[in-house]
Amino acid sequence: MQPALLTLGTTLFVAAVSQAWIYGLLVANRDHPIGRATATWAYAIAQAVGWVSVAGFVVCLVTFWAWTVAHRARAYRSIDRVDPRPRWQLAVGCLPLVNIVAAPVFLHELVRCGHHLPADRVTPILRGWWAAWAGLNLLAIVTLAIRLGADSIQWSANAVLLTMLTDLAGSAFAIGTAWLLYRTFDPSADRAPTTRWLAA
Repeated sequence: MQPALLTLGTTLFVAAVSQAWIYGLLVANRDHPIGRATATWAYAIAQAVGWVSVAGFVVCLVTFWAWTVAHRARAYRSIDRVDPRPRWQLAVGCLPLVNIVAAPVFLHELVRCGHHLPADRVTPILRGWWAAWAGLNLLAIVTLAIRLGADSIQWSANAVLLTMLTDLAGSAFAIGTAWLLYRTFDPSADRAPTTRWLAA
């Protein structure tokens, strides 16, 4: 799961840089026309990176589903139970927009099964993660609506700026989620220190 999220985070950061380049060209174009070749390359690179980001997002959805199935099965097995949610239900819960509600529920259920960190430490973190995920989705929806409805050069520029901010937010969220899943659900991340210092 972590490699897919880190790769997506890196790709989204590159996408944000490409959008910043386009925005800079739009600002420069107000004073003097930019070359056709420069504009063509900028938009081509931005489009290519954008599609790679979409592909990376799809890979993360599939990977998150597989990660959820495996970790929930292991957690329920540790308490001699079977995961009450079938795999198709977990798959539906990982779909775009549906996962705004379902993904946090799946993780909270995983926490309640018991793992290496106390639930009272994990629950507030997951709530903050859910708020960030919901906010990111709202930002993405607003950005998409503005891009599709832009009917002037100014609004097109605003859409580019919003896309850049959305990409940056998505990059930070993906990298943060990779850290969260590792720190919260990977037992190897909570090793006891090898040296203990005691007051004498």
